[in-house]
Amino acid sequence: MAGRKRKVVTAAAPEVLYHGTGAEIEGAVRPFTHFGTFRAALTRACRTAYGNGFKPDMEAPVLIYPAQVGIAAAMVTEDLQGEIKNHSPNLLAAHLHYDAGAVISSAEFGEVIKAVQTGGDGYAVLGDILKAKGWDGIAYTNDYEDRHSLSWIVLNGDQATLGEPIRLTLGEALRLHDAGATEPPVSPDLVEVATSFTR
Repeated sequence: MAGRKRKVVTAAAPEVLYHGTGAEIEGAVRPFTHFGTFRAALTRACRTAYGNGFKPDMEAPVLIYPAQVGIAAAMVTEDLQGEIKNHSPNLLAAHLHYDAGAVISSAEFGEVIKAVQTGGDGYAVLGDILKAKGWDGIAYTNDYEDRHSLSWIVLNGDQATLGEPIRLTLGEALRLHDAGATEPPVSPDLVEVATSFTR
């Protein structure tokens, strides 16, 4: 049964956000990429490195990309209940239909599920549904990497302009994390200005 409809809050992304990863990003980011605070990105990158089998004493690359994200009207929601790693299109659609106040209808939810089940692009379908409702992103309360902060999801990759990544070994990243770091050790290198996605 769909969740009870309620008023949806919208928000604009801050000037600078971060994305944590263990791999170089070449070209535009993928649609539905997540961005958040420096601490959220740091935590995600450390978890990714551990998940890939790296140890603190290994020279594993931890990359924290600063970014300007062109989100002017994100739909604000809570984090996916019980989910840490998997924000797949079907789970996002289920969350928006059942848990977030029936933001998308049963028919729209079915469109996303059908796309996923038939090998289509569920993210593209979900993105089109959200853009048709006037949103250009999703903002959610991050319950895992930086509790109570907002993290942000772009619907289109060209909404984000990345700066030069902050490169850390896993050991360096863990020391920053354990020290409670909320800001990067160096100023983010951002030279371009991202423009908001035009609906």
